[in-house]
Amino acid sequence: MAYADTIDLDALVQGEIPFATAALLLDLVADEIDLGAGRPLAETARVETFDGPGASTLWLDWPLSEVTSVKVDGITLTADGGYTWSRSGWLTRIGDVWAAGSVIEVAYTSGFPAGAPELGVARRVSLEIAARVAANPQALESLTADGVSATFGLGLGLDDAQKADIRRFTSRRRVA
Repeated sequence: MAYADTIDLDALVQGEIPFATAALLLDLVADEIDLGAGRPLAETARVETFDGPGASTLWLDWPLSEVTSVKVDGITLTADGGYTWSRSGWLTRIGDVWAAGSVIEVAYTSGFPAGAPELGVARRVSLEIAARVAANPQALESLTADGVSATFGLGLGLDDAQKADIRRFTSRRRVA
């Protein structure tokens, strides 16, 4: 899912980029942002499988907005006695542990909802990178002409400041 739209990109570069090019570029940049965060930042429903850690708590991606199903070795647990969850991403087994070696399948929704300030950061970073690539589509690192030399940016990747901005939202997965 792109974090910005083609109209925003056209306005930023003060010109018109062909729609298909701009849409592809914004999608590729969104993939780079999600890769940098270690997870999709936008609210997303997913099903994931975990190996039982032998502990009472798993940490899913955050913010967690819904857990729709939890299965342990194919047996569905109920939320009213088998587990609890928190917005911060904790999935806790009630009165038991997630048995070591068991297969835990969790269907859940996590990520930031539309309009969240965190997605505003992703939008800004997305537009910065897309504008940089639009201005330098061949990803030239430097150019010298008539004795004048210029050095350019990274192409599609995140620079250090952008990595720091996105790192705030990284996946915090661990077992407790």
